[in-house]
Amino acid sequence: MIQLSCSQKMKDMEVFGGKTIVNSTNYKMVIAKCPNDCHIPIEGSDVFGYGIHPEESSICMSAVVDRSIPFHGGVIGINVLTGLNAYEAGPAKSATYDIEVKPFGKSPKSYTTFRIDNIDLVESDIRVVNALGQLDSFGRIEFRNNGLWGSACTTGMNNYAARTLCRLMKYQDGKLVNTEQNPKICKNYQNQNYCGPDFQTIYYKNIQCTKDDTEFRNCYKVLANGECNHDQDAIVECVFENYDNSFVPDEGSVRIANFNDETKGGRLEYFSDGKWGTICNKAFTKAEANVACVQMGFQSGDIMPGQGQPGGAHVCQSYLGQNFCGQDPQPIARKVKGCKGNEVSLK
Repeated sequence: MIQLSCSQKMKDMEVFGGKTIVNSTNYKMVIAKCPNDCHIPIEGSDVFGYGIHPEESSICMSAVVDRSIPFHGGVIGINVLTGLNAYEAGPAKSATYDIEVKPFGKSPKSYTTFRIDNIDLVESDIRVVNALGQLDSFGRIEFRNNGLWGSACTTGMNNYAARTLCRLMKYQDGKLVNTEQNPKICKNYQNQNYCGPDFQTIYYKNIQCTKDDTEFRNCYKVLANGECNHDQDAIVECVFENYDNSFVPDEGSVRIANFNDETKGGRLEYFSDGKWGTICNKAFTKAEANVACVQMGFQSGDIMPGQGQPGGAHVCQSYLGQNFCGQDPQPIARKVKGCKGNEVSLK
């Protein structure tokens, strides 16, 4: 996967084949990641053509126009095709934000963009997958080996292993949900089936880490070699609190779930009636976000781009290519509005 800026053009990058794409028999597909705010016009960066673009068109800005990504960025696929003699313009302003789409003449290469919503493309080689097949903070622990994802058998796995794996994914702590009394809990964890599919490889068993291990490679483990079934898949729960200091949070406590290391943000949750629940983003503004972050000990905070704007109610479904929305049966704890921004808590 290549990292793009908002202004980068295909013609300036060798990864897209240089000048080799000259006829319809040549084809190339590239996976790329676009940053935030590519909907903002940049001097010297233009979008040419609708749907199909010349190599002179800024890639990520074109992807925003194509609706392949939201304005807060994400992962896209780019099909490199033969050039055309002309590229049509659209209206004076794109229906997507204020990006002007311009006509263009002959170009040696063309490209189209398409959205990629694929959890296989996460950068880490460790992930947690929930019952819906989405990345989450609790669910089936998986590992990527030689490009293929597989699970781990709960046999012989200890809690320090769950802690080490969760910390490698930027959480503060983690625990193994499977127990000796219920090693096959993945069949009915939270009333859902978290077990892996039959065709998926089970890579490891007997994963044992110490409290001092900071890298998975230092932990003891054995290749499963077909000796486990998927009903023994290991289920972990990763959190932003320390299990060694077990306590019931105060009513009105807040935390960040599904933490994203790139943006230093995630889904805001509120503790109420003995449960962690989500907060509805309707009428939730920068003021409320700042109060929540100050309550968690940060100096300040902000709401993720897209919320509080027309069409932004469901931005959690695909933020930076990841689903940050809460899942049933987790409750929506409350709706918060009317903060001035200088309060010390959301209570």
